[in-house]
Amino acid sequence: MTWDKRQPFTRASFCEHVYDLARKVTRTYTVDIHGRHRYASQWWLNGEVRVFWEPSIPRQTVDLIVNAVDRRVRETVGLEFTFQLYGNDTSSAEQVSEALVRGQLDPDKLFSLAALEPWRDQARGGRQHADIYITDKQFVGDAGSWAAASFKYGAMMFCLHGLRHHSSDFLRKVALHETNHLLGMYCHCDDYQNVAGLPYTPACNMHYSCSHADLCPKCRTHIECWWQGVQDEAREAGLLRA
Repeated sequence: MTWDKRQPFTRASFCEHVYDLARKVTRTYTVDIHGRHRYASQWWLNGEVRVFWEPSIPRQTVDLIVNAVDRRVRETVGLEFTFQLYGNDTSSAEQVSEALVRGQLDPDKLFSLAALEPWRDQARGGRQHADIYITDKQFVGDAGSWAAASFKYGAMMFCLHGLRHHSSDFLRKVALHETNHLLGMYCHCDDYQNVAGLPYTPACNMHYSCSHADLCPKCRTHIECWWQGVQDEAREAGLLRA
């Protein structure tokens, strides 16, 4: 999901672009490789986030990540999520194991497993929710990245190998950054620098480097417009009350 970085936007056209794309993503279904099960981006309907972490991850690191996610959700879209702390649950450990490639974690595989798991499928006795995985693995072929998240899959993953859990200030910024992706930011701040009335600034949490904690007005507007599109699409589908 990209657009021409040279394209100028007014504030209104920028909001319309993001809003329309959010509605499209929210109503798009994806099926598994066997074509048997399908999912859409409805993980947020029950306001539940399930958190899993490996035994090597300290509990204070888990709490730091959860608190950052909770803060960003409340301040941007005004929702309150309930965080269910499962720890090293058997099902999550199996998913992480299945997503490993020569001992390294494939985020696309893990996200697909999370989105299509029976624990989210009401028809199979499940309940819509998001998942956070906190591991001591590294991304496959990428020792530099710390985390990933996706609105489409309703999932976040943190790869805290080595001594990364000691870098609490930076990890908090990473968690805030990934929450923005979970809430609909599918790009980064410098991917669109020409929105009239919403000036570009390097001091924004949505730069890839995660050097700052605060969101610039442009990226905050992006999330707000995205979420309006998500909720309007859900209302029209009868998933939310008008």
